[in-house]
Amino acid sequence: MKLVRIARSQWEVLAVCNQRGECQVLSFLEELNGPESVAAESMLAILTGIVPRSGPPRESRSASLWGTGCTSSGGSRRARSFGCSGSMAARR
Repeated sequence: MKLVRIARSQWEVLAVCNQRGECQVLSFLEELNGPESVAAESMLAILTGIVPRSGPPRESRSASLWGTGCTSSGGSRRARSFGCSGSMAARR
């Protein structure tokens, strides 16, 4: 498993990548077209702006930002996984 840094401030936002360095989350967002591309741009803005400063969602209801079926595991004050299937993480 490889990690790639998405952004860093008070929190470091990381994405899980495969052995070839492909990140499922980033690939998915990059492939969206049409009206969905606006949502992808918004998600990237959250991942690169809000999450590094404020951390990931702390409660399941906040995790609705990440879409249907995506959750926040809570975690510790220093690290939390979030996204679909734990594909994203933020740590201090």
